Amino acid sequence: MNTPIWAEELIQEAIEYRGSKIKPVINWTEKDRTYTTGTARTPLKKGKEYIYKNRKVHCVKGCRAKISITAGTDMEDLKEGILHEVAHILSPPYTHHDRSFYRIAWDLFNHFELDLEKCLGREGRYKNIAKVEFNYLRKEGKL
Repeated sequence: MNTPIWAEELIQEAIEYRGSKIKPVINWTEKDRTYTTGTARTPLKKGKEYIYKNRKVHCVKGCRAKISITAGTDMEDLKEGILHEVAHILSPPYTHHDRSFYRIAWDLFNHFELDLEKCLGREGRYKNIAKVEFNYLRKEGKL
């Protein structure tokens, strides 16, 4: 199934807003259910070393950024899911739902004017660090 143009534009606008030039591969499917799910793969450069679980890892072959979305019927949840996956490809390699990831995610949710309280409910069920970073950014006046 082809990715809707509005979704491609949202992904590219979010990437450009964060100052990146990544061009992810996008896989799009739709399901007759309320909520959206997704996965993402951070781009890796061939021959570069990365830190993974406190060890250096050498990348033998590179990989492109990739976002896979299974779109549900709730439009706001869909937009949050898309931006959540964009935050993954913009995060440092081998990070996953940590403070650096949520700093990017909350910035995207805020910039694209999502209902932050609803996002907090969804993201907070997923990981407690989402709540911690949300509260920190709000206290700092960044949300």
